[in-house]
Amino acid sequence: MQESRRLDHTGIDLTSIASVDLYRRNAFRLSGLPVDAAPRQIRRRANEIEAAERLGGEPPRIEDMLMRASPKPSAAEVLAALRRLRDPTVRILDEFFWLWPEPDRERPATLTGARNLWHRMLGGDDALDAAVGAHNLAIADHLRAVEGRYGTEHIAARWQTAYKRWRRVLAEEECWNWLARRVEATGDPQLKAGAVAAIRAGLPDALLGAHAQLAVSSGSTARTGKLVAAARKSRLGDDAIDRALTAAVQPEIARLRSLAEQATEAAGVREDYWEVCGPVLDGAKTGLTTLRAVLGDDHPTVSGVADKLATGIRHCVVAAVNRLGSDESTERRDDLRRAIDWLERAAKLGGGVATDRIDADTATITYNLVIACCNAALRKPARAHYHDPAAQRRLIEETREPLKRLRRLEADAHARLCDEVAGTSLVILVDFANGRIRSGADASTVLPALRGALELANDRQLRDQITKAIRDIEAVSRPAPEPFPRHSADPFAHLRGTEHGRLLEELGLADRFGQDPYGQSVPRSPHCVLCGAVARHTREVLMARLVPGAPRPDVHQLAVPCCHRCLRKRLGVTLLRIVKGLLFTAAFTLLALVMFMSSLALSDVSWWMFGMGVAILLIQFVQEHRQSRRSRLAEDPEVNVMLAGGWLIVR
Repeated sequence: MQESRRLDHTGIDLTSIASVDLYRRNAFRLSGLPVDAAPRQIRRRANEIEAAERLGGEPPRIEDMLMRASPKPSAAEVLAALRRLRDPTVRILDEFFWLWPEPDRERPATLTGARNLWHRMLGGDDALDAAVGAHNLAIADHLRAVEGRYGTEHIAARWQTAYKRWRRVLAEEECWNWLARRVEATGDPQLKAGAVAAIRAGLPDALLGAHAQLAVSSGSTARTGKLVAAARKSRLGDDAIDRALTAAVQPEIARLRSLAEQATEAAGVREDYWEVCGPVLDGAKTGLTTLRAVLGDDHPTVSGVADKLATGIRHCVVAAVNRLGSDESTERRDDLRRAIDWLERAAKLGGGVATDRIDADTATITYNLVIACCNAALRKPARAHYHDPAAQRRLIEETREPLKRLRRLEADAHARLCDEVAGTSLVILVDFANGRIRSGADASTVLPALRGALELANDRQLRDQITKAIRDIEAVSRPAPEPFPRHSADPFAHLRGTEHGRLLEELGLADRFGQDPYGQSVPRSPHCVLCGAVARHTREVLMARLVPGAPRPDVHQLAVPCCHRCLRKRLGVTLLRIVKGLLFTAAFTLLALVMFMSSLALSDVSWWMFGMGVAILLIQFVQEHRQSRRSRLAEDPEVNVMLAGGWLIVR
């Protein structure tokens, strides 16, 4: 703050010339006049240029001129530069940043000769000669670093030499004495006594400001990094370096903040958000790359701008997702995938707080996407009797990447969704397998997919259900067995080597037949268990057993041989018993009404009684037939073993 007040008080402001055009706009360089030219010489040169421009001729040729500007300046540029010399503060700065005249010497016509002269002056005993030589070498080397066309590998050497020259100028008192004499020679009251001190104090900022602007406008990340590294090795003060670099990127910071505000404002507009987010992201990438190259990845300004950009895009995307419906249509799922992609692109911009919030939003949208995929997979095709296994394959493909993403973002949600996908796969595949079994086709084609669902599941109960489904389908899908010997010593030998052998041990019946149930498997009879005809199919028999203390009964399915005629015959008798009991109750109720109501005669309800009697007889007939089927079914060895263990036939 003290320095800025001193600069304002003296009227000297070096920030106005701290740019890559530091030498391009220098009036003495453009006009070819010496820095100690009198006002009359300046007016004469301006008149010559104006006259040549009016007559359409060439301006006067300047013979003695080193380091000409390229491209050649126009007459208008030269005249504008000469007019600026009317301001004494501008003139003293232009004098300082151009070649000083050599005392009592003639300057060589070539730059190489001039540099040799300046080196000899720098090494001499005369203090004024040494000051002029040091200053002119600093100007020549600095101009070559600012405007020179050289490769990236030479940047460090060029700037190291330039800053070495300027540090010599800062330390050379005679340089500042020469400048003080020039201030006195002007005799202008606008130049305060502290002008020379202000220029000396502000020189590092001016040099670094031009350097920082050159780094920002270099157009190459590698070149920008080299230029910034060279600036940090200038040894002109860390604070001055940081000020110059921060000031150079202020226009880029303002542009990026404007882009972030555009994205935030677009959150309330019911339009395609990517039409706004696309230009914001494209414009932010280059700007953030420049900021990181100039200020560094850990600079708080870079983090703040990146956070603001990412937050603006996040608001825009989340607002669009919230406007979506809750259906499981393909369009909505595509919209969710697109939103996830945009959030991930926003997260790559950087920023700490915004990245955490984007990850949380991404996890939520991914969760909704997987749930929508599961619900869509559960929908049966039109007029289909069972699910299509292709829906399960599509489900796995659609949820593979979302689940992988969610595992990185939120482990608990990933485990829940894995169970959701595995459970959906179980429903689809079991329904398809049951349909195949009912039609007599092979259901083993679903086994690989079921085993994949088993690997995906985490919940223990779900894993048990999938394991049971795999075993049941494997049992049903076995090839038709050969009949075992009629007079076998062990009629239950066919249980050996099957899952029901483990059931025998569980029931405590492993020694019931005097045999180990885990021996060689003997094929079972190929005859229907219900009628004795040749069995060409298998049907599932559902059995249940109450377990003390358990919240629900154990359920088990057996595959028994069955013919086509008996494949769909019913076994349940519970519903028939209930209906028959209701009919009996109704009949006794009518008889009671006849007995206790004088207005009601038996002839009034005779038809009702007759109908209920016929219904009871029919139900009794059906019940007896079903009971006989259950009795024949109980003769099956596996069913017999299950009944002995306390299991009941459900259906």
